[in-house]
Amino acid sequence: MKNFWDKTLGILKEDVATVNKDFPLIFAKCAVLGLFLFISIFVPFFVWITLAFACIFIVCERTGRSLYYVIFLFLLTAIFTLSHESVSFIGIILVVCSLSLITRYGLDLINKRKKIDVLVTTIVGILILYIFLPIGDSSIMSSITLGAGVAIAHFVFIYRKDINLKEITFVLILGLIFSTSIGMLHPIAERMSTLVPGLHYFQGELWRFSGATSNPNTLASQIVVAVALLLTLLVTKSIRILFYPMYIFLMTIMVFTVSQTGFIAFGFATLLGVIFVIIKQRKIGLIKTVAIGVCAIIVFFICYSYTSVMMDRFSSALINSPPPITNGNGDNGGSTGDGGNNNNSGNVGSGDSGVEIDWIGLTTGRVVLWEQYIRAVLSSADKFLFGFGTNSEDIGVWGTRYFDPHNAVLATMFYLGLVGLLLIIAWILAVIYRGGYKNIKWYGIIPALAVGLNLMAESLWGVNLFVYVTLCILALFYSNEKEQEEMEKNQEELPSYDVVLYKKLLSTVAGGKGEQSQTVADTNEEGRETE
Repeated sequence: MKNFWDKTLGILKEDVATVNKDFPLIFAKCAVLGLFLFISIFVPFFVWITLAFACIFIVCERTGRSLYYVIFLFLLTAIFTLSHESVSFIGIILVVCSLSLITRYGLDLINKRKKIDVLVTTIVGILILYIFLPIGDSSIMSSITLGAGVAIAHFVFIYRKDINLKEITFVLILGLIFSTSIGMLHPIAERMSTLVPGLHYFQGELWRFSGATSNPNTLASQIVVAVALLLTLLVTKSIRILFYPMYIFLMTIMVFTVSQTGFIAFGFATLLGVIFVIIKQRKIGLIKTVAIGVCAIIVFFICYSYTSVMMDRFSSALINSPPPITNGNGDNGGSTGDGGNNNNSGNVGSGDSGVEIDWIGLTTGRVVLWEQYIRAVLSSADKFLFGFGTNSEDIGVWGTRYFDPHNAVLATMFYLGLVGLLLIIAWILAVIYRGGYKNIKWYGIIPALAVGLNLMAESLWGVNLFVYVTLCILALFYSNEKEQEEMEKNQEELPSYDVVLYKKLLSTVAGGKGEQSQTVADTNEEGRETE
């Protein structure tokens, strides 16, 4: 029994261990920022304290890991402000982090610690310049925020060796813990009700949990990113025992959001993770699959009042019309509901069986929005090529409200046009190419596929899009610590012929001239083997 507990404790130590020795301090600083924002719900002045400390932490960080603070605060954007009407301070954080990294990058270039990647830098430069062009309805503030988001994504690529996927996952989950804790203050904190207005209800009974965000679907999207990265760590054995409580936590919050799209993406990520775990780890993978199933069953019964509603929501959309999703203000919480005017125009019959698929219900009205935005984008050549501008108002009408496109591709086409979309695609391809496309790990596609599915049906555009896509790209090349050390060791064992010759000649001089001829002969032989 003692050996069992010792082994378990050893595995837990490996689970929490990270590559960078200074990460525990960064993690603690993120927790301090989260605590300040928690207190700010009762004492608004702490928002200023959070901003001050965040800027100090970012500026004082000497590596690219200053981006961890941005990712953490990014999850708490809705409450990182003085009031619901004022602009969130996350824009200031993005600008401060961008300027700090630009300064650091300049010093690294002067000291020859970094080199300019001409291809990626050129594409990013063109994209940022394009964002600042006065096209359509644009504003300097929206352009600065979006441009800073692009810059942050670019510096993730530049300082990717400083950033570890396991550490990012821990930061994301810490942010979700604080978001959940702060969201629970909604019934008792008056300021929370003003920052995140309106309680999102499903069928007028169950509260759709949105955490510290203003939209349950936003929280669901954050959970999808976190669980996809967590599953990647499980496949690579970077995390073992600690995976299961984290997975239960994420799945529980997902159920409480009652997000149909988020639940589908969460399940899809889990399915991919299970398949890759079995392929990579064989028998152990089967055991882990059973353990994941047990976790899902636990959540199902603990949250049965919500899981049963989720099942009814799927079945009603596949057979009849969906149940309404509203709150006291007639708002559906950012997800398109029936708005009181649902009809069967979106239904597709399935023959004499009497079963029909309500596509409007299944997509909760998104097909209506997509049709409206496609028509707007195709309304003229200039709108198709250059978009409506980064500050354009939503034009999609469903029920009594206006909605954004709920699709990342359509959103990009609407705001930036085809030119902007092609520039973003070019940036993604250039980053993958320069990152070493031959080193892509097949299991690293879990986040890309899961988040990609979510992007097709959620309001993830702007800074959200660049942050999430960048994390997915990092996952493509992720190896656990042991695999990384082995790769580096293999690279060290296979140096170029010139390096071998140089090292051998140095050892010859140090050892005396009597062994020089034999050393050079051995060097020539090693050089030929290396070649």
